[in-house]
Formats: sequence, structure tokens, C-alpha cells
Amino acid sequence: MPTLPDVSRLGSLPTDRWGALGRRFRDIGFTSRACAPFAQLGALTPGPRHAALAKWHLRRLREPSAYAMRMMTFCDPVTPAEAREVLGDAAPLERLVDARLLVATGEGVVSAFVMRLLADLYVLSDDLSAGGEAVMGAAPSTKTLAGIARPRARAGRALDLGCGAGTIALALAQRCDRVVATDISERAVTFARSNAALNGMDNIECRVGDLFEPVSGESFDIVASQPPFVPREEAAGPTTFLFGGPRGDEISMRIVRGLRASLAPGGHACLLAEWPVIEGDPPVDERIAEALGAPANLGMLHLRSADTGIDEHCARYATIEHPLGDADYERAAMRRREHFEQMRIRALLPMVSVIRRHDGQPGWLSVVDVGSMPMSRARVDAMIAARDLVARGPGAVQAARLRVPEGVAAPPDDVLAAVRAAGGATTLSDEVLAKVEEALLAGQLEIVEA
Repeated sequence: MPTLPDVSRLGSLPTDRWGALGRRFRDIGFTSRACAPFAQLGALTPGPRHAALAKWHLRRLREPSAYAMRMMTFCDPVTPAEAREVLGDAAPLERLVDARLLVATGEGVVSAFVMRLLADLYVLSDDLSAGGEAVMGAAPSTKTLAGIARPRARAGRALDLGCGAGTIALALAQRCDRVVATDISERAVTFARSNAALNGMDNIECRVGDLFEPVSGESFDIVASQPPFVPREEAAGPTTFLFGGPRGDEISMRIVRGLRASLAPGGHACLLAEWPVIEGDPPVDERIAEALGAPANLGMLHLRSADTGIDEHCARYATIEHPLGDADYERAAMRRREHFEQMRIRALLPMVSVIRRHDGQPGWLSVVDVGSMPMSRARVDAMIAARDLVARGPGAVQAARLRVPEGVAAPPDDVLAAVRAAGGATTLSDEVLAKVEEALLAGQLEIVEA
């Protein structure tokens, strides 16, 4: 298992140097689009150190973008000359080695960390196979949360709670005036600050502290969080980015209980977690509502994916700590499975919860099974708007301007006839009104912006 590299010198690199490095990466074509095919090859193996096929293809390319991907993303050393071709005038190679961003070895020059891209945002983080205090970067689930949390229109203040390397903060900073990123790990906050500078973002403030403590008394238009949510057995190592407690949902529930005080009027929170389905427990959405106090001014939309089987989970997560599948891997997988049995965990439920504060409007709770359907911010906004409208009652639905979205199955003919009639002057029967509401919530109708 690799050891965690030192991050203490990253702060010695001036902000302008970080920004110049990010611009240089873009100039040489080190982009999400260029990385995509190699990232797919890398996904065939547990981590970047074992991405043999990605390295094989990249080593055949004689261009700076390929050298950058090898050096920064796939832990594959390049020659000093190739490293300097990547860096150009952005920063001297020796300066980046002194800052311990790059390491010069007998095999060549390689990043001490792993760089992932999120829509051409550069995210530096740890190789997670190191375990312990390793800091997670732009994982696939984090990208999902970023796509849902990032607003379509300009917003005010946002909070990335438990920010890790700052992936969500970077995504929010593109659409928000100010972003606060908090984490209990000083290592994580060091990464978040470095990544903000690397991407040229000066509207991100990073603070060290436990969950809401660093922002006590403050409120935000957006709160986003992907807490550690893996159930932790007693013998497991201290892998901070993984474990949420013996059940797995202890940190997630602490976040839910703190949300009401942190949301500004009209604000919303996005929480991504994998919830334990435990024998004898109420459904997860009911537990979340109880933790929130079920206030009348909150809309709660839970987007459920298919349950993760616990055998699949135990086999997959054991590879994070023991990627080679050796005897240690077997012991870790079996130990984790025994813990699930003792805790009576029968499944794990991946879910994104979008919780919106809308004062003066009725509250509601809705659970939607999305399966593997890709979710976007636009789709979530449409679902929330439909539920808000239905919650306001039949009169609001009857007066709304509605239309059939392109590319979806049309609602029943009697619903279409009502929609095509003369706007709010149409009188709908209770039966047709119920069908209109059903079509709204199913996405077969949408509300026309005023």
C-alpha cells in the first residue's frame, strides 16, 4: 500500500503559478475530452497505478497532452525533457519538485498526487489506495452530485460541506458569487485551496472544521455534501474518506439535522449518500424527514437508484484498501460482510436528496426511483417545480400554463385536451385534474415559464 505524500509544501507555490499551470494544461490540450478514452481504459483496474492499458496507449503518443496525462493522472513517470514540455513557461520543473507537487526519481518525473478532470476543471487529490487520511477527488459519484447541485442561473452563497479536494466547490464557484468549502481534514483543505488556485477561482474560501462548525450562524443558497457513508467494522483501518460510522449513515444524519439552520430562504441542499437498509428501521425517506423535523416549508425530493447488494458492496470496497486481490483482500471482504450481518444491514440504497426551503409554500416529500437514468439540474428543477405546483392545490394546477416536453411519452388524450384549452380559464374535472397532476409528476407535462 503506498504511503501518503507530504502536502505541506503545496502552499509554497504562489497563486499565480498555480493559475499559470492550469492555463498551460488547457493550452496543450490536457482536457476532459482528450482524457476520456484513457479514463475508460483506466476504469478497468482498481486505481491509476494499475492502469496498464491506458499507459500503453499514452506511451505511443509523442505530444505534451499525453505526457501530462501520464505524469499527472496515471502515475507514469516521464522524462525531465517531456515534463518541461508539459510545463512550458508556467513554472520551472525544479520549482514544482520543491513544492512536492512533482517527484523526480530514477524512473523519471511524476506527480505525487492524482489529477482528475471534471468538465475541464482540474482536481488534484490522493491515490485512494493509500487509505488512511487520503483525500478523495473527482469520483464518478462526485460528478453526479456536481451536476445536480450546480445551479443553472447565477446564485449567491454556496457551501461545500466536507469538501475533500474541493470538487463540488469548484463546480459551484462557476455559478455562485461566493463558495465556502469546509472539511475536518487539514489535508483536504490544502488540496481544496490548491485546486481553487489551479483553476483560477478566487471566489472560494476554505475553512477547517467539523461539518457546520466553521459556518455556524451563516446561511447559504446552496448546500452540497457527499459525506463518508460506508459502514465501518471495528477492525477496519482509519480510512477517513470511506467510513461514516458502524451503520454508515451517522455522518449523513448529522448533516441532515444541521441543514435547516444553514439554508437561506429559497435555498436548497443536495446530499449524496448510500444509506443502509437495516432490518427493523423505518424507510430512509421517513428517517430523513424525522431528522429534519418535517417542517412545513421544506420540499424533499429523494432520487433513488437501485439498491446495492451487500455482497457486491463488500467485494468492491475491499479492493480500495487491497487492490491486488490477495489474501488481505479476502480477509477484508469477509470481515466487512460479517459486520453487515451483525448490523442487520440487508442492502445499501444510493440516493441523492434535494431539500428545498420555500417559505410561505406547502411542504412535500417525494421519492423517485431513477435507476440508472442520468439526472441533470434542469430535470431536478422541473421535478421540484411540478411538486411545488401540485402542493399548492387544484387551483394552482388549473391556472398554470403547461405544455408537453419534447421527446417524452405524451399524457392521455383527455389531459392533452385540457392543456390545449384556453389556459387558466379551463375548468377541469377532478378526474382530469388528478391525471394532470400525475402527468406533471411523471415529467409528461412541464410548466411554462411566465
